[in-house]
Amino acid sequence: MMSKDLEKQQLIQQLTETNARLLHENIERKRAEKALKYSEYKYRQLFELSHAGIWTIDKDGLTALVNPRMAEMMGYSIEQMRQTRPSRYMGNRWAEEFEASIGRLIVDMEPEQFESEFIRRDGSVMCVTVVVSPIIDKDGSYVGATAGIVDITELKELERQLLHTQKDYYSNIINSMQDTLIVVTDKAIIEAVNMATCNLLLYSEKEIIGRDIAIICDIDLNSPPAEEITYQTKNGTKIPMLVSFSSCTSAIDNGKVMIIVGRDITEQKNRDRLFLMKMRQAQMGEMLSLIAHQWRQPLATINAIIGNLKVNMSMTRISRDDITAALDNIERHVLFLSDIINDFRNFYKPNKRIESSMLHDVIEKSLKLIAIPLKESHVQVTYDKKISSPVQTYPNELMQVFLNIFSNALEAIKGRKIAAPQIKIIEDEDNDHIYVNVIDNGGGFSDYVLDNIFRQYYSTKSEAKGTGLGLYICRVIIDDHLKGRIEASNTEGGACISIRLQKQFGKETKPL
Repeated sequence: MMSKDLEKQQLIQQLTETNARLLHENIERKRAEKALKYSEYKYRQLFELSHAGIWTIDKDGLTALVNPRMAEMMGYSIEQMRQTRPSRYMGNRWAEEFEASIGRLIVDMEPEQFESEFIRRDGSVMCVTVVVSPIIDKDGSYVGATAGIVDITELKELERQLLHTQKDYYSNIINSMQDTLIVVTDKAIIEAVNMATCNLLLYSEKEIIGRDIAIICDIDLNSPPAEEITYQTKNGTKIPMLVSFSSCTSAIDNGKVMIIVGRDITEQKNRDRLFLMKMRQAQMGEMLSLIAHQWRQPLATINAIIGNLKVNMSMTRISRDDITAALDNIERHVLFLSDIINDFRNFYKPNKRIESSMLHDVIEKSLKLIAIPLKESHVQVTYDKKISSPVQTYPNELMQVFLNIFSNALEAIKGRKIAAPQIKIIEDEDNDHIYVNVIDNGGGFSDYVLDNIFRQYYSTKSEAKGTGLGLYICRVIIDDHLKGRIEASNTEGGACISIRLQKQFGKETKPL
């Protein structure tokens, strides 16, 4: 009897627990259904009221549903857009990109974001940002996609206006340049020019853009020279230009372009011609002065010989041998005068060929041209020869440098009336360079003179005696023509002119 009551109580307890569990599950199910309905309601609200367009497509790529905002954006009804492909509303380029994006989405199952363009019902173009995401079933398989679409047409228009404003801003800056600016494609086609280019070349912008660069200049864009070239104007006038080149990406098609900035150097060329004329005049004056120095003693000697002949002939105390000896002596001096003329003629003869020369030959020829003035002033010249290697140089130009330096040292010594005048020439060399120091005891330079000594037209001499071109010419020859280095400094009691030259012409030279 007791066991039956126990079984009955256990059964009642089990039924009670089962009813409680079912009641709880029912409550949870109703709560889940309520939550699901709420979620569906919220999703429907989001779908219906969203400010962004929402476009869902099935696994075949056809439109399953669009929200009212998407239909409004496109100008169609929701029913009109069902069962159509989204790419139908795009141009060819954007349609291909959209279909490719959906293809990647099916494989990678990863959301993508990109910009695109849709064509509305009225034919207008709508710029949009698109975010596509996959729709998957409970097994994780792809069953469609959802695209969130935001209209950015106004933003793109603002961006375009800003870009246009920036373009106008930079265009105004470029057109305010005094230098010419030409943008050339890698096909040698002129893409853009500034107003300075049009004004200089006498073309309008329309006449020049789209034309080959050959109408302006002959240039290889694959290896453009960073130097002087010649432009040709519309009427055929040649204009010398100093140009620089830089490459960048085109703002039009993202291709590579070359930017050529040029400056008209016609006036500079005219100034250079005037300078060369003055330099030649100065050289001619120096040459005549030195010839006069070199000729003075031989002419005086010849004059003395002739005087002696006249005296002896008047006294009838002259033999044929005396006359012959006197004429031979005159002939020797005449030959000496002729040699002087040849030396100067060779020195000033234009010679723009690089030659391999021994430095001591150049220096000794320079000393020979100024030998008599040095002797008259009792200048002791010591020459410490250490260089055994030849140097590639323009010999006549280098002679001109040393002649200028020796002449300046002599002028300083004479001007200050130095008691025991000296000029020392010291050589040295390493693997790549030769070095020459010309040192005098003529008193040296003031700090101001040292700062300006190589400037054009700067001179410490009076206007009648100096042109201010001598050491400037030396700097041009050494630094520019020979790619070397020349500097001035003071030593104890005098000045030092230091020169460094490359043994092999054309190597890069660093400061001394």
